[in-house]
Amino acid sequence: MAAASVFIDVGKQLRVYLWDRARALMIAESEQSVIVLLQCMILMTYEECPVRVEHRWLAMATQQAQVLLCDQWTDAGDDELLKRTVRCLLIRDTVLSLTKRSRCQVQLETPQQLVPLRYTTGRESVVHEDIPSETEDEPCLALEKLCAIVRPVLDAAPGRPITGQNDGELRLLLQYWAQRYAFDTRDADVAEVGNVKIHWTAVIGLWSLAVLTFFCNSADANSTSGVTTFRTHDTRLVAMAISISTTVHHKLYEEDLVRFLPSSSVSALIPITIAHLVNTTSEIQDICQQSTQKFYCCWQVLHDLRKRYGLAAAAMSRIDSLGQQLRRKMDTAQAEQTKRLQERTRSICTFNPEMEQIEVSTTSTDDEHWLALVSEPEQILNSEMEC
Repeated sequence: MAAASVFIDVGKQLRVYLWDRARALMIAESEQSVIVLLQCMILMTYEECPVRVEHRWLAMATQQAQVLLCDQWTDAGDDELLKRTVRCLLIRDTVLSLTKRSRCQVQLETPQQLVPLRYTTGRESVVHEDIPSETEDEPCLALEKLCAIVRPVLDAAPGRPITGQNDGELRLLLQYWAQRYAFDTRDADVAEVGNVKIHWTAVIGLWSLAVLTFFCNSADANSTSGVTTFRTHDTRLVAMAISISTTVHHKLYEEDLVRFLPSSSVSALIPITIAHLVNTTSEIQDICQQSTQKFYCCWQVLHDLRKRYGLAAAAMSRIDSLGQQLRRKMDTAQAEQTKRLQERTRSICTFNPEMEQIEVSTTSTDDEHWLALVSEPEQILNSEMEC
């Protein structure tokens, strides 16, 4: 019931009914399997709700996982299922932390029991529509690897730029990971089946969000002028992340598959959409035209997602408001005010430990801070055109 409700439009009463029913059955302890209960707790974090509710379900799932991992009397037949479930818990926590730019919550005391996380079926199995299981597993394992890369950085001291060893390791790992999985437009065409494309698009979206968040957060660590400066290879990677994520999301839109994307895709699209929006103000005609086209590509995807996620509707409202501000500043030629607007909105890439204590607000203007990504729009867009 919890899983089914995720695929129902937000405005449908059936979604609320299924969710409430699943919650009631869980509270009543009608399920005897402790692993199924753990899985249901993880599913409960997918409901659109205040941040504190998501964290409460994560906390309950973490406590349940710790008990199961430390229980020496667990049925041996459930060992592999438990490992898979705990792996899903770690991935879900990392994805939530990345999309909210906050610290990870799940800290298991016995991580060695989860090694190796990857599983083998022992035989070549075939799933629906004659697609080999390995084809479907690949994007899932890619997501797991991405979460393993960004998790240590999310757990680092919040509010500080990434520097030193963490900075170097993250740069190398993300660049290697991009090359290893050949992140170009072909990845969304790994198979002709829509579900594989959806998985890959979601992974690429989260990868681009990690690149934009971490690289742009640390880009101005040594800047004294108050303006974000990028290293050459950082600029190219940021441009590649923006370009690839835009392309694969728009491909799903053309194939009418957007409605199956997870809510994390909204968080990944917000900074990319704003980056294109700000670059539409470029004085270079080619950049302005390309950015306008790509902005409307992202806008169309968000428009489809808003039917299922209230976050998408709120994001569109904030982006529209930001667009009006930018046009107003450009129309009145108040360059200094535009610059102050950008400087005032540069802090979105810093982690916010307070995020765990607040609820999601539909009137928040946090997303305006993504303007920090494009304080050098022409440099990034030129790199994107090269990519």
